[in-house]
Amino acid sequence: MFENRRQAMDLIAELLPSDIQDEIAGLLTPAIGLIPAKEWDTVTFGRTRIGGTPDAPEGFAWPQIEPSLDDVARLPDYLPEEYRAVAGTRRSLVFIGQIDLAQAHELGDVASPLPETGRLWFFWDGGVGQYSADALYTRVIWDTTPVDELATAPLAEDLRTQHEADQWYWEERYSTWHHATNYFAPGRDVELYAGVMLPPRYAGVVEVSEVFESLEQRGLEEDFEVFYEASLDVGEWQGYQLLGLPDPIQGDPRDDVEPADWGLLFQVPMNDWQLGDGGDGAVYFLIQSEALARRDFSNVRAVYQA
Repeated sequence: MFENRRQAMDLIAELLPSDIQDEIAGLLTPAIGLIPAKEWDTVTFGRTRIGGTPDAPEGFAWPQIEPSLDDVARLPDYLPEEYRAVAGTRRSLVFIGQIDLAQAHELGDVASPLPETGRLWFFWDGGVGQYSADALYTRVIWDTTPVDELATAPLAEDLRTQHEADQWYWEERYSTWHHATNYFAPGRDVELYAGVMLPPRYAGVVEVSEVFESLEQRGLEEDFEVFYEASLDVGEWQGYQLLGLPDPIQGDPRDDVEPADWGLLFQVPMNDWQLGDGGDGAVYFLIQSEALARRDFSNVRAVYQA
């Protein structure tokens, strides 16, 4: 992701033939980039963070799921046995991050699809949820409690138990200590910026596929690839993104949900979320455009790719 449109236009002018520069410039999509701090376990109260636990009001109940037999039956046959064994159990969802909406709106129009006040909390089942885009395995909560009525929530006890068990497993078996696991990652402050992005040509993202097909027909796909590869080295973007178009590892993650009016809400690279202590791929939180306009986050889906 480019840190601003000027940065993108400079690279377009430098690397692309003049007759396709306007075409590619027209594909640039506004989005909010996130750059987590390198230091972890130090977060600013009430502000945007990756990992940690949410700043929540008194009486906050950590989101849990208890899948029914029908829910379990819908899971794919290739679900790993370690996840099938717990698929029907009651369990807490993993906290992915907190978005301070006032902080996002400091960036201007790029944040206009989001609510203006409060915060969004993102929770996900990072085990079974890797294999199902059902809304059951995801919670996105819009909380509008005044900041002075918040307190940092303690980690759910079952997540703490699983997190510590994983830490000791890695210590005893491989003599490595993991500060982050599939169940918890230490919190990090996050810098937000108003950027522009362009998905990879191979991803089949419908909003840009027609232009990419035209480039191929004209034999210009290699020119674009040179530009795209160079764009990956611009700025400090690590894959975290609010809004815009998805940046897929495989195909467009929206192909896993119906109907076609779904958009990207939040994209998270799981290896970085876990501080490099394992983790792989990315999770894409998707929302229908009409639901986002209504500020209805009850049916957000998460699609995992690796």
